[in-house]
Amino acid sequence: MYITFVLSTIAITMSILIDKIFGKFDEKEAKKKSTIRIIGEIYLQLGVISVFGYIIRNVMEVIPSPFDGIAGFDHRRVKELSGGLILSFMIYYYQYNLRAKIEYLFNNRIFEKK
Repeated sequence: MYITFVLSTIAITMSILIDKIFGKFDEKEAKKKSTIRIIGEIYLQLGVISVFGYIIRNVMEVIPSPFDGIAGFDHRRVKELSGGLILSFMIYYYQYNLRAKIEYLFNNRIFEKK
């Protein structure tokens, strides 16, 4: 539970920060961009998220656990530190602008409504 709490807190904070870095999605501005550019922006944002996820996972390993040493517990051997499933889910879930951009891409460019 401790790892989930810390990962969730860091992931939500990073998601908000990444959203602020890339700015709010504006459909009017997106209409002026090519489909290739929008796809490039999506992949760039996914790349930044991946880098942040990697950094967070490595930082989590060195954050001491208050339960370390109790009943033989070793914080570094916990599988949740290396998995990153919770971390990935939390970061992507809170990427509102990325999700809006992907929805716009699919709904208005790839599967255009006539």
